[in-house]
Amino acid sequence: MDSGDFAVLCSERALGQILEVGMEETWARHKRVAEYVRKCVAEAGLEILPEHPSNALTVIKMPEGVDGSVIVTTVKERDKMLLANGQAEMNKKIVRIGHMGCIGKTQVTKAFEAFLRAFKEQHPKSPAAQHTENKPVTKPK
Repeated sequence: MDSGDFAVLCSERALGQILEVGMEETWARHKRVAEYVRKCVAEAGLEILPEHPSNALTVIKMPEGVDGSVIVTTVKERDKMLLANGQAEMNKKIVRIGHMGCIGKTQVTKAFEAFLRAFKEQHPKSPAAQHTENKPVTKPK
């Protein structure tokens, strides 16, 4: 099986899952997961961009002195998870967490916990690191 065959197989599987639950429920699940991630970010004292975010991903603004690309690399190497850095003028200034497809609250909780560990290592004296020092991430319901 080559990569083209694999892509077709994955697409068929994803479409099957959407057809099974319906588009409305798929969109509703994306919204629930997005709201959950944004709640975790807010509880950590961090800022979300833009003002009216998409339900496809959450964009976390890095405070002054925190390099988002270091966090992305740390999480990738240590936790084997893919977060995304900013592009162009937003390079190093944001970290993006995607939450579409079959991603649920359990997966994004693990991703956000990995993000927080890397964030705290890079900037332990920031208000966000202090704010979350003894608080667990909101657990999924």
